[in-house]
Parts: sequence; C-alpha cells; structure tokens
Amino acid sequence: MRKLFFTLFFSCCVLLVSSGKIQAQLLVETGLSPEDLAAILVGEGVDVFNVTTTCPENAFGSFSGESSNLGLSDGIILTSGDAEGAQGPNNIGSFTGTDGGWAGDTDLDAILPGFTTNDACVLEFDFIPYADNLSFNYVFGSEEYLEWVGSSFNDVFAFFITGPEYPTLTNIALVPGTTLPVAIDNVNTYSFPEYFVDNGDGLYPDPESTVQYDGFTTVLTAEAAVTPCEVYHLKIAIADAGDSAYDSGVFLEAGSLGTNFVVVTAEAVSVTVAGFNSAVEGCVDGVITFESTTPVSSDFNISFDLAG
Repeated sequence: MRKLFFTLFFSCCVLLVSSGKIQAQLLVETGLSPEDLAAILVGEGVDVFNVTTTCPENAFGSFSGESSNLGLSDGIILTSGDAEGAQGPNNIGSFTGTDGGWAGDTDLDAILPGFTTNDACVLEFDFIPYADNLSFNYVFGSEEYLEWVGSSFNDVFAFFITGPEYPTLTNIALVPGTTLPVAIDNVNTYSFPEYFVDNGDGLYPDPESTVQYDGFTTVLTAEAAVTPCEVYHLKIAIADAGDSAYDSGVFLEAGSLGTNFVVVTAEAVSVTVAGFNSAVEGCVDGVITFESTTPVSSDFNISFDLAG
C-alpha cells in the first residue's frame, strides 16, 4: 500500500511541475558584419548594396524571439549601448545601460529639438526597389521607460530615406497617423498608449518577461512610396538623448524590408511539343499569373507589356 501511495504522489508532483508556463527568452547574437545585418533584414523586391555601420560591434546584432513577448520572431537589433543587454527577463531596476562614450548623430538631433544625442548606432545602405511601396516592421524599446518620460532624457531613433521623391532626409519611422518621431516622450503610457507595452520596472522581476527593457512599442510599420528601379539611400539610426547611460534598442523584423513585389509566371494551356511550357503569342493559349509576395489590403493596378 505504501508503494502505491508513493507512486501516485510522485505522478501528481510531475503533473504539477509540468503544468507551469514556460516562456522562452529573447536571444541576441553580436559580432555580425554590416552585410550580415542587411542580408537578415532584406526581403522580396529589394536589392541592397554599399552597406555600412557606425558604432561598436557589440551595439548591434541579430535576435531570436519567436516565443518572447516582443512581437517579432527574429531579425536585427541596433542599440545605444550593449545589444546583449536587451536579453530578458527584466530583472534589473531601470539601469541596464552602457555609457559608451561615442558620438551622437546630428540628423537625430535635428528631429528632436532641445536634445543632444550620444552613443548613436547607424546602419546605412543604398537600395533599389522593384515595386512602388517599401515597408518594414519594427519595435522600439528602452530602459528609460517609464520614470524618465517627460524628463531631460528622451532616447530616439529614425529611418531616414533619400531618393527621387525624397530630395532631403525624410524620417519614415513615425507614430502612426502623425509626423512625430518614435521617442520616449512620444510613445508611452500617457502618449499614444495603444502603441506601448509596459514591461515592468525590473525592481520586481517578472519571470514571464523576455526582454530586459522596461517598455517597448507594439509592432509598428515604416512605409515609403518609391519608384521601381530607382536608387535610394536608407539610414537607420538610434541614440541616447540627454544622457549616455540608459540603453535603448530598435528591433527590425527579418525579411520585412521589402516591396509589394509581384512575381510573373507564364505557361501554355495546351501544347503539342513535349517539354514546351511557355505561352507564345499567336500560337497557343497561355496563362500569365501575377502573384504578390506580400499580402495586399486593397486592389492595385499592374502595368505590363507583351512582346515576342
């Protein structure tokens, strides 16, 4: 009887332990090259070249967060300090930071009047789009949340584009429906709270949190109208503003830098020659298929020429 009771009790313990919720942590890998970052970020319908970074190697890297509370499964991260410091759980009270001591960015200074930036991390490259709309997904997070909102600290980042439609540097990373850059003072529990995730203060560690930052945005999308086959320049920049201590980071989703790219295929409906599967004008009936590589929310026109 004792043996039977022990077996049942042990089984119950195993069931109780296994029923606990297991949350995977955010993982960050540094030591990547600028070209590595671009290769992870770029999706369909875009060619990228002349890739450079301006910041120490430990300030950027790749991340994996498929089961995290970040909202993005994987991609690249740029920070104003140590990229690996973004890894959760949030168990440090508001002071995960690296006073890097490197320079800020004058373009970020210009979109944030009254603040001077420090410890900027910049990824830049030229690109050629093959459709008329460019977009990518991102999340901005920081250790400055929430206690430094409205203070002399106001970390910021931007996606600056230049090209045929953008003769001057234009920031396309904006609070949705506004012209405001995404910064500590612009997105928080008081300002546009629908785009903010409160991740705790770190003083009372939350084992369910997977990111060290005290707060971060929901997944946002940067978009720009572009002309197919023209050359553009993109500058992705993040920096401390007003201080050099509290780190911030921007996460960009892997493969999300792309266009509403359309793949065109053609095949014959009926042929008499074995192995011949092309649509030929005036010879056999054919089917031409236009397939978008990304979901579209509304109808759009496609212009094409038939020749042969």
